Amino acid sequence: MGQAVSADSSSSRRLSQPRPLAPQACVPAKAAKDADTELMRVFKSFDADADGRILASEIQKLRRCTTAEAKEMVAAVDSDGDGFISIEEFGALLDYGESDALRMAFQE
Repeated sequence: MGQAVSADSSSSRRLSQPRPLAPQACVPAKAAKDADTELMRVFKSFDADADGRILASEIQKLRRCTTAEAKEMVAAVDSDGDGFISIEEFGALLDYGESDALRMAFQE
């Protein structure tokens, strides 16, 4: 019986002691920062006039596609209906993707 009390008290001590953070705990934050940096780099490669939005004409020039194809790409990603692709919409495309074909069209 004394052993059961001893086991309970030692297990509660183990639970109450702070556990040291593993080195891997910092990796997700760094990976997120790297992903944000990469997202911004790719977004800027499409945003030729650096106005913070991607227009169909910018896609057309960069991807050498037709006007209709470029407009279709914008429409597929433009969740707020303003006719442009914002950094948030672009990030959602790459994170969640509307479709593999559309995501591939934007990849470098």
